Amino acid sequence: MPTQMKRRHLIWTGNLLVFVLALIFVSITACQPFPQKVLSGWLYILWGNGPAGSDRGSVKTVLIDDRGQWYHLLLDEKLTKPYGGPLALNGKRVKVVLDPTASTPVPIIVLSITLEKIVQDPPQQAELLGWFRVLWYDGPPGSQVGGLEYWLDVDQGPSYRLQIDDKLLKPFGEARNLDGKRVKVILDLTATTPGPILVLSIELQ
Repeated sequence: MPTQMKRRHLIWTGNLLVFVLALIFVSITACQPFPQKVLSGWLYILWGNGPAGSDRGSVKTVLIDDRGQWYHLLLDEKLTKPYGGPLALNGKRVKVVLDPTASTPVPIIVLSITLEKIVQDPPQQAELLGWFRVLWYDGPPGSQVGGLEYWLDVDQGPSYRLQIDDKLLKPFGEARNLDGKRVKVILDLTATTPGPILVLSIELQ
């Protein structure tokens, strides 16, 4: 009988020790800071219009790294003041430190931004994959004005309004045939005036 009680006591003591060690491990892990994520690449301020007929616009800040990966950033204008504001950084090579505690993947909060030494020319074009959307709109009441808007919805990311020449859409018959389809577009990054992003080519995926 004493032997059985001693055995139970050893098991209980062992379980308690494991529990205490687990608590210590969790406490140490929780106290350790999250590793910061640093990205280098080319910063672009992309302009878009709001809903048809509205005066609202939208501005998106993206970083394109050397592999062509796009990152949608949430950049506080205060961080850009030393460089003359966000527009002064458009098309520049930068290094950004990102918030490692952010719970949502898009947009990524920028903690700091610095200019990097340019070792190569900035890209004039960029490739982007996403879902093509065609939006139909009417003009003011009583008018016969209307048209189409083209948008690209990026996976787990923002939507970009596109400017597409009708010639690029001819191989697909008409724009509505692309609606809801996954496409790859090549975008012109040289435009600096507000408006949709110019598409140089488009193909189905």
